[in-house]
This record gives sequence, C-alpha cells and structure tokens, in this order.
Amino acid sequence: MFPLRRFASVRLVAVSLAIVPTVLLSPMAWSQPGTGGKGDYYPLVVGTRWDYRIVFDGEVKGSISEVVAEQETINNVRLLRLEAHVKGTVVATEHLRATPQGVYRHRVQGAESKSPVLVLRYPVKAGDSWKIATQVGQQRIEGKVTTRLDEVEVPAGKFKAIVTEGDFEVDGKPLKVTTWFAEGVGVVKEITELIPGIATTIELEKFRLGKP
Repeated sequence: MFPLRRFASVRLVAVSLAIVPTVLLSPMAWSQPGTGGKGDYYPLVVGTRWDYRIVFDGEVKGSISEVVAEQETINNVRLLRLEAHVKGTVVATEHLRATPQGVYRHRVQGAESKSPVLVLRYPVKAGDSWKIATQVGQQRIEGKVTTRLDEVEVPAGKFKAIVTEGDFEVDGKPLKVTTWFAEGVGVVKEITELIPGIATTIELEKFRLGKP
C-alpha cells in the first residue's frame, strides 16, 4: 500500500489505520457556507461530529469519528481543522475551508497542498466535473472528479445525496474515492478503492451539528 497520509482525506487515513436531482441554489443560500443550512453539503462548524462504521469485505471492522475541532488561521487564511478519531486517539487531521464556490482541502496531516484541492463545488449539481492537479510534500496528485445524484441508506437513515466520484493517480498509482454528501449533514457514505476490486466503505451512524 502506498502512503496516503499527505493527500488523502482524514477518512482515507483513518480507515487505513483502523483496518491495516440537479440542485441549483440561489446566491442567498451561500451567504454562510459551512454552517449546515440550506444548500450546505459539508457543515464545518466547530463541534460538529460524525460517527461512522467501517465495512470491509462485507463485514463491519470497526468505527471512526470525525470532529471539527478548531478554527485556525494559517498563512492569513481561516481554516477549520478536522480530526479523525479511532478508539479515542487522533489518527489524522486535515484543514478545510468552505467558500461560496465550494469546500477546499488546504492541508493534510499538517502538510500544505501546493494548490487547495476542491472537495465539493457549490452550488452542487449533477453532471459537474473538475480536474485536480497538486502536490503535497513530494507526492504528486492528479485526477478528475465527476458528480451525480443518488439516494442512499446508511445506519443513520435515508438521504438524498450529491455523489462525487474521484479517479486519481497518487505518484502514478490509482486511487478511487466515491463520496455521498447529504444536505445539512455532510459525508454519509464513502467508498475508497486503493487496489482495484478491494474497497473499504464507511457509513454514517450518528451526526451532531456544532453551534455556530
């Protein structure tokens, strides 16, 4: 398995450690992105928490939690630090920023991305796509993300979601990540395929929105 710590989201890192309709929104909906309101698909309010179960080869292998731990200003940019917890221990971090244009990943495991990675474009819509080309430390990441709509059921309930399907190369090796984002909740499901035909899934069990 090639190293993912500098590129992958906290979910990819935490999972690796744990297991060795078109939507168009009015401009007013985006006056406060990241707060969990209408049109927001990735709440980034301090105190927000997601609890997931990890499924591998059809069996539940464990659990992880993600918490928006703190707001930090780095290089004069306001970022939110997202932490992944496994059995009470912080195993991964990333720094995100929510803007009217979308949610961007600026740092992973403390390492800065040469250019911020667009995680989800706002306003969300099916049939959207964007390319990613950046470098984190010595790792070169390239790929493309496409979107579609879907209804998904996880332990936390049924959700209408915007799905991002990312096909990447990390230092020339393949990585596929499919993520379901629900309005006002964020990531409810994610499938990570590090090796073709071998995938790990996380599914939301519980969600708590922090207080703005």
